[in-house]
Amino acid sequence: AAMTGTGSIVLVGTTTLSGSTGIGATASISTPITGSGGLTINGASSRYVILGGTNTYSGGTLLNGDVGAAVGSAFGTGSITSMGGSARINNTSGAVLVLPNNLSTTSTTTNVLSFTGPNPIQITGTVTGAGILRASSSGIIDISQQTMATMLATGNIDMGNSGVIKASSAANFGTLAAILASGSLTPSPTLQALGNTGVITQPVMIGATRNNPVSFTVDTNGFAVTLGGVIQNLNSGTGGGITKAGSGTLTLTAAN
Repeated sequence: AAMTGTGSIVLVGTTTLSGSTGIGATASISTPITGSGGLTINGASSRYVILGGTNTYSGGTLLNGDVGAAVGSAFGTGSITSMGGSARINNTSGAVLVLPNNLSTTSTTTNVLSFTGPNPIQITGTVTGAGILRASSSGIIDISQQTMATMLATGNIDMGNSGVIKASSAANFGTLAAILASGSLTPSPTLQALGNTGVITQPVMIGATRNNPVSFTVDTNGFAVTLGGVIQNLNSGTGGGITKAGSGTLTLTAAN
């Protein structure tokens, strides 16, 4: 289903959007969404709403499940807040999606904000919260535009299930507590350099909560990367390891 046409949808209070019914069904809204109100979005991986308009609504987005973003203006000008463990943004744009909104996983450490799709989602807004940012189901998170002043989150960032995190400097990781390498064995979760990073001080935790013995890849991509944090198994897991890919130099400085 799709909603198109002239004019706009004006939000005053909080409006709830849920995914369309049926397996594999999506609903697209390309009509501009405006106003001072906000959206609460519920969806699932098999059915969700795709936002594709030049949206300017300012009341923020509370995300409880899957949502598709076809343009960088999908979520208006307000913040995006993960409301649990199932919040996920799907890049349906067919290209790099630049996401300018501020992001929050709140103070709940079990909250997750996941990113998925075949093309990167570049985060340029301020990031806060104690939860997890995750590259889900081969998703790609580009944090190369983040600085110590904008990456204010205190939780973790997760390469997820065959996901990729792209970074150009140690400052991109800001105040994050750790880098997680969870998910499946192949293809392995990957940290890819987009510049000479300097010393990334966060520890790298290998294995999901079920203690998968995953190996993760560092793609130096022609640059110099230094991992200064301890590389260790998450919880009581054993096994796993690190694979270097690409030209460039990888330096490990901790007692791993």
